[in-house]
Amino acid sequence: MQRMKFFIISSALIATCIFVFLAGCNINGNDEGTASINITGTAPILAKSRALTPDPSTANEIWAVSYNMGSWDLKDKQIATIDTSGHFSVGVPADSDRSVLLLVDTNQQRKIDQIVGYIAIGVDAKHNMLNFPASNATGDIDLGTISKDTDSDQADEVKSNESDVDMVTANFDLTFDELKQMASNDKLLRSIKNWYANLDGDNWYGLNPVYMYTYNNLLSAKNNFLTPDTVFDLNNSANLEKEYTILYMTTVAADDPTKPEFGNSELSLYVPSDMSEPATDQDGNTGYYIVANTRLSTDTSLNPTNGNGIHGKFWDQSGLGFFHGIVPDGQWVLKKDGVEIARYDLSTGDPFDSNGNIKVFVPAIKLNTTGDIVNSIDIQWYLYDGSTYQQVDSTSKAFLNVVDYFDIALTDYSSNPAISENFEIGSSGGTVGGNLQLTDTHIIPIEKTWTLPGGTGETHLTSLSVQYEIYGTRFMFDIRN
Repeated sequence: MQRMKFFIISSALIATCIFVFLAGCNINGNDEGTASINITGTAPILAKSRALTPDPSTANEIWAVSYNMGSWDLKDKQIATIDTSGHFSVGVPADSDRSVLLLVDTNQQRKIDQIVGYIAIGVDAKHNMLNFPASNATGDIDLGTISKDTDSDQADEVKSNESDVDMVTANFDLTFDELKQMASNDKLLRSIKNWYANLDGDNWYGLNPVYMYTYNNLLSAKNNFLTPDTVFDLNNSANLEKEYTILYMTTVAADDPTKPEFGNSELSLYVPSDMSEPATDQDGNTGYYIVANTRLSTDTSLNPTNGNGIHGKFWDQSGLGFFHGIVPDGQWVLKKDGVEIARYDLSTGDPFDSNGNIKVFVPAIKLNTTGDIVNSIDIQWYLYDGSTYQQVDSTSKAFLNVVDYFDIALTDYSSNPAISENFEIGSSGGTVGGNLQLTDTHIIPIEKTWTLPGGTGETHLTSLSVQYEIYGTRFMFDIRN
């Protein structure tokens, strides 16, 4: 029942975000003109003989694309050609806090194969920054001579020399720590590949991973910050459950808004490679070993069986779940009634380093109580710096330029039906204009009086969930009793 209870909150929050996302989504971009910041550089790798298979050296164009109000502004992308020396010049909107420079090989047949790499700012030996936050720039950016990263985890990145970081970033109003913090998160910018590949006119089919962490020790946050060092401590691993779902979204109108777009059609998602751990279906059945080319269908009878011979039910109206371990590499293929309609590289949302440490913002929660009554909630944010989790200032540009909103949900699962109180917390110009600002770190419940489990009140806090999204990848942290 623990797993099913977790999905109830996930489904409700995800459904809310689908509505908000699609209502505010501008897939084709913004036609309004704006001033721009010019970015220049010289990449000798692009002037040499081209590789036979797609990689950064096969690019024949550079695209500058901005992220605005929950979507990539693909319609208004700026395209730069590369001269015989590898030199390029391209502009990004001066008011954009999130822009990416793509290396594109237009000779590739499939759109998903055309994005062959990314141009980055080398911050230090461990951090390349893919984001070009023009809104924090006071002038044009000269990357100098850029070269392919030799790190196998960043082999698709062509970067400026990190020893020149002070010169390259001289026109950015950002501290060195803010540069590193932004670089830690912006690997998720690679999700633009899936947006571009599956956009056809006004129609778009989206699949995005939702990473979910459940920590089963709510009382450890009583009058004390429950920090990532505690949550991810190996000594506490029995309290921590990590899993992910795959969120399905589309701009194609549904006949019945309470159902997914496919209606009576059959949708199948084909997995590109073996999943590292057995999956769990929507009904809580366990033990599904999913290998390369496994078909996960909306028709349960077509799905694999577990050791008990039960066909897995993986789809609901929000998407697919639950899976464990790392999202498999390779291209996932989505078919509708047997016809391919979309193709994805879901590993672009991978938030982990090579040792499995999560490299995005992680919340720390403190329940301020009088006796068993929860008076208020404090939240802090942390980021892994390569060795430990360090606190991040919620007013810093590194945080505000990356996170559009976050949502806190207080839930009593001991009640039937479950009782919840939600707080949407977002900047005024963000994806969600919440009733609080991103810089707010002190939350006071206003609808109900919440008591800790075992207290004498009517509404017991059995779950506190925090979720947020970066470039289409969502993260949920649920603290349970």
